[in-house]
Amino acid sequence: MLPSLEKLLASQPTMCRFENAPSRTDLYRIGIALVDSFIDTYQKEFEGILIDIDDTEAQTHGSQQLSLLRPK
Repeated sequence: MLPSLEKLLASQPTMCRFENAPSRTDLYRIGIALVDSFIDTYQKEFEGILIDIDDTEAQTHGSQQLSLLRPK
C-alpha cells in the first residue's frame, strides 16, 4: 500500500527555508558553475556572451529612453 501523499510533500515553511538556505557565496559558485558548463558545450572559443534579460521583443522607436541600447 502506498503512503499518503500528504506526508511526502514539504510544507511552505520548509520550502522557504530551502529557498533561502544558500549564501551569497554559494549562489556565486552556482552561477560560475553554470557559466562554465555552458561554455564547455562549445567547440570554438567566442569573444563574449551577451545576456539579454528582456524577454519581450518590443522595439524602441524614435528617441525613447534606452533606445540606443537596442541590439543592432
